Amino acid sequence: MNLKKTFDNSCRVVCAFHGVSIVINGIYRFTTIDFDLNRQNDYYENLMLGFSCAYFIYDNLVHLLIKKTKIPTVYLHHVVCALIYLSAYPHFRAFGALTGMFSGEVSNFFMHARKVLENEDLKYTLAYEICEVLYIVMYVAFRSIMTPIMIVLTVIAPNMPFLVPLGGCFVVY
Repeated sequence: MNLKKTFDNSCRVVCAFHGVSIVINGIYRFTTIDFDLNRQNDYYENLMLGFSCAYFIYDNLVHLLIKKTKIPTVYLHHVVCALIYLSAYPHFRAFGALTGMFSGEVSNFFMHARKVLENEDLKYTLAYEICEVLYIVMYVAFRSIMTPIMIVLTVIAPNMPFLVPLGGCFVVY
């Protein structure tokens, strides 16, 4: 395998790690937390917001400096995500941002696993097909069902930074 594919696989492992950690965080938070959107962020929520903001800055730099991606919406997506997490960080309402993160990242692992398998010349395998189907199903289900609910809840929540629901519309669709 060539160096470019090896580097791409390494970046995808970092991206998949971020996605899996957000999904685990989301499952934990959805099963243990008060859904009140007016409460103060706790330490764990601020930690996840900071972690995700750092990840999006990292991924933006990788695309800009190393991969030299020519698609401007990739950079805009990363900047908007970082701004959403920064807007929710010092205040309240991490829950809205973290819910959006969860619905956006739930299909992340399968998206990156699929590309790694392709880089390893394993595109025509059962593992690739399983990742492809799970990616598509999770992407459509969470982004078309969970995200609109999250956006409505953040729009009607008092004192929600406007960037959180607006960004949810931009980031997920």
